[in-house]
Amino acid sequence: MKKFALLQVPNNTIVIPEIPSEVKDFKHGYFANSRPDKNIFPGHKKHYHRYMITNEVAELYEIHTVVNNPFYLLYNYYKMNFAYSGAKDHQIAHKGFDYLLNAIVNRELEFPSKRFLFWQFFSFEDGCLMVDYIHRGMDGLNYQEAYTDKMVDLVEDNYGTELLVFGYNFHGFIDTPDIIVGEIDEVKRASIAYDHFTDTVNCDVETESALSLDRLEVNEECLLTEPEGTAPAVEMGLEPFTPESLIEFEEELDKELEDIDDSSN
Repeated sequence: MKKFALLQVPNNTIVIPEIPSEVKDFKHGYFANSRPDKNIFPGHKKHYHRYMITNEVAELYEIHTVVNNPFYLLYNYYKMNFAYSGAKDHQIAHKGFDYLLNAIVNRELEFPSKRFLFWQFFSFEDGCLMVDYIHRGMDGLNYQEAYTDKMVDLVEDNYGTELLVFGYNFHGFIDTPDIIVGEIDEVKRASIAYDHFTDTVNCDVETESALSLDRLEVNEECLLTEPEGTAPAVEMGLEPFTPESLIEFEEELDKELEDIDDSSN
């Protein structure tokens, strides 16, 4: 039986300050057998140097991760950056959520950006989906009131793929036959791939809402609570996201990187 591992998405709705010793913490890792071109790496530079996961290592673990509604993730990111002066987009956030959202969808490599939000789940070599279980995070903030109609359009236009693939819309969870959540069996794994070089998701979708559409439109009758068989993050024992824990976690990573730099000099 494979050992359990957790892959964390930067600025997602949860961080894990303490993980049981029997669980491998891949932190903000990414899947590659050699360092990818820095010009296409959308994550933080310290993650580039520290957290590469090779195929050989990945094979040893059952890898779990958490995905969240892009509407929630982006608002959560705004709230964190607004509150803390040391956050990367603190000054931009103080110009307003709409201003920050427009900045995000018009930049290339800083996370979050216009690129596919959950790029970490896929191999840099062949674009294969590498995680074994995708949990869907639970929306804890009332983000809907923060969006204008124009901002909703902006998120749907830029992150329609994420919404469709992982089963979300502006109102929360949706349930369609093709969503890539829960246990990733061979059918799901073969149905999706991501090209890091072109920022393109290729996915088999049998619903009327194709990934090529500019907008994701979902019938209101599809709105459901978490579908059966898809364990929410809280069932994994994950702590709810708080800005304080995120800052503490990032400071810990910075300290680890500094220690490595000191030892190499």
